Amino acid sequence: MLFIGLDAAEPGLLREGIAAGRLPHLRALAERGVSGSLANGMLTLPGAVWPEIASGVSCGTLPRFFHPRQVITGSAAPRALTAADVAGDPTFWGVASAQGRRVAVVDIPHAPLATSLNGVQVAEYGLHDPHFGTASYPAPLIDALTATYGAYTVPSCDHYGGTAGSNLRLLTDLLDGLERKTNLLLDLLQRDDWDLFACAFSESHCVGHWCWHYSDPAHWGFEPDAPQALVDAVNTVYARLDAAAGRLMAAANATCTIVLASHGMAPYVAGYQLLPEVLARLGVSSGPAGRGSVIRDLQTRAKHWVPRRYWERLGRLVVEQPVMRALLRPLQRGSGAMFFPLESPATRAVYVPNNTIGAIRLNLKGREPFGCVEPGADADQLVGRLRAELLALRQPASGQPIVSEVVTADETFGPSHHPDVPDLIVRFRQDLGLLDTCESASVGRVHVPVGSRWGRRSGDHSPHSAVWMAGEGCTPGAACAPGSLLDVAPTILEALGCERPAFLDGRPLRARATVSASQEE
Repeated sequence: MLFIGLDAAEPGLLREGIAAGRLPHLRALAERGVSGSLANGMLTLPGAVWPEIASGVSCGTLPRFFHPRQVITGSAAPRALTAADVAGDPTFWGVASAQGRRVAVVDIPHAPLATSLNGVQVAEYGLHDPHFGTASYPAPLIDALTATYGAYTVPSCDHYGGTAGSNLRLLTDLLDGLERKTNLLLDLLQRDDWDLFACAFSESHCVGHWCWHYSDPAHWGFEPDAPQALVDAVNTVYARLDAAAGRLMAAANATCTIVLASHGMAPYVAGYQLLPEVLARLGVSSGPAGRGSVIRDLQTRAKHWVPRRYWERLGRLVVEQPVMRALLRPLQRGSGAMFFPLESPATRAVYVPNNTIGAIRLNLKGREPFGCVEPGADADQLVGRLRAELLALRQPASGQPIVSEVVTADETFGPSHHPDVPDLIVRFRQDLGLLDTCESASVGRVHVPVGSRWGRRSGDHSPHSAVWMAGEGCTPGAACAPGSLLDVAPTILEALGCERPAFLDGRPLRARATVSASQEE
């Protein structure tokens, strides 16, 4: 069984490449197997995409949705998820290993490192989202592999700078890293007769974030004089990924092969960064309502002017330290500008990070350390007010509303969802261009620039996922009936002949009826 994940590779662009002959190995896989689109949670908790793929469990139950900075129920300050937090999370390779299958796993994003495994695992050798550190099981393996193939060439694509010159360097480093990683994977693949070999590539993720605008004349960041290498950057990386997948498929000669485009890529729109200021002006953050605040404005300007890599260090090493927080808290509280608003009993609702899908958490009594919102009628009234105010936000240039939908956790996941899940999900429109300014009668005009002036992403995720699968029971050229990312884990376990655990929320894709591609259209 061979599983290859293409992290944040846009399915529509992959299909164009297949049709045009630019991706011959994916095309061959599609012709000898089944393929189709999969539903995902990108419009709810985008950061949960890979945890749902790995576990087969809904993010409403297993709330791993923003690993760098997440509110854990019982704490008023968001923090990074640690390896200890995710150590007990189920994975399809863990289940397969426990049932006696020989497994090899490399660079599945957001995945915990196994403490025991019937096989090997390499974690965070070359990923867009490294959180827990490069490591392996058994522990000496990573040092041996790095000595042979070298360290991965892109520690963080967000730290390159975003200029044409820096993006050319990024592209070169991504292609170099992809070659190193492919050779590493082929080495591991040939070391044993694996029942399951699972890996993922993140080069599609990085090139999408930083080079999406070069080939799209309608993009707000389009550069008509960009070097041709950047115009072709996304297609170049996708072609190299196809070649890498082809090499792996040839070497594995697996009875079942799955290639998964985890989620897609599209123009970066934003909107989420407006929420902290909007909540402050509505008077539900850490201080009284106010349309102007020197402290809030200074914090916004600092974040925009300081390069991202330095801002992250400044926050972690200075601003978020207990002594500095204690010194700043009285000043920030008076202006609704606390770094951690849930530390104030005056806070009724707070923005929480959730990639580019807006998220809000209520300061509920009985759940939060400084809770002030009574569950029941008080919370319902607050939700109703926030929903109305958010839907009233307009883009000044067009006069159009910028929020398409506001949904609650109960509406999305049901009343038994995990308490770590945000209480409100705010979806911003994707058809208005860059959303950095809004206005309404209640908040006035709010302007919060996107990212840092030293570099801002041009591509962000689309709610598209796709699978290509070949093996026993797969009708050549057919299309899968509708499924979701939650079905990936049970599909892999079925292909391995494993007993399916009761906790899985998905079901095998191959257990569903298939229809011809013409019928699906």
